[in-house]
Amino acid sequence: MDIIYRRLKPTESLIYRELRLECLKNHPESFGSSYESQATLSQLAYEKFIKESNPQQFVVGAFAQDQLIGICAFAQELKTKRAHEGTIIQVYVKSGYRGKQVGRNMLAHIINEAFVMPALEQISISVSIQNKNALKLYQQLGFEEFGVHKNYLKYEGQYFDVSFLQMSKTKYLAETNKE
Repeated sequence: MDIIYRRLKPTESLIYRELRLECLKNHPESFGSSYESQATLSQLAYEKFIKESNPQQFVVGAFAQDQLIGICAFAQELKTKRAHEGTIIQVYVKSGYRGKQVGRNMLAHIINEAFVMPALEQISISVSIQNKNALKLYQQLGFEEFGVHKNYLKYEGQYFDVSFLQMSKTKYLAETNKE
């Protein structure tokens, strides 16, 4: 199975929207945004960034035979004193493609793209601790936990703790140059 990983093009903002709403609808416990609130918006925040080809806020997609099967978004902090940090959010792979390294490869691609930014020194990511597979993947990629926020998300009366992880550019480059 050939999968292509790349930034989404301005003309692909609507297929992004479709997949983003799918992940919010199918996994409401995993994301801070809700399907109900996002579906009513005329344009999602990252739709705008995709249309503008924003270099500091972008989405990487995984494509199988021209079908978008996975997304993850990156945002560099915009304030001058925080521009050394960025965050990966909205990580999602369609169910039929999970367990096939799509998420791992998509994350590796976005990390490589992000660390090309001269000012960027570290990347953060967060995940519900109930999502053991994602947490394990992030740690395997080199992210290190720096905290757990208890009861961070609440969905249908149930609380979800979220782990916050971080990766430094220095450590990442040292690890990737070993291989």
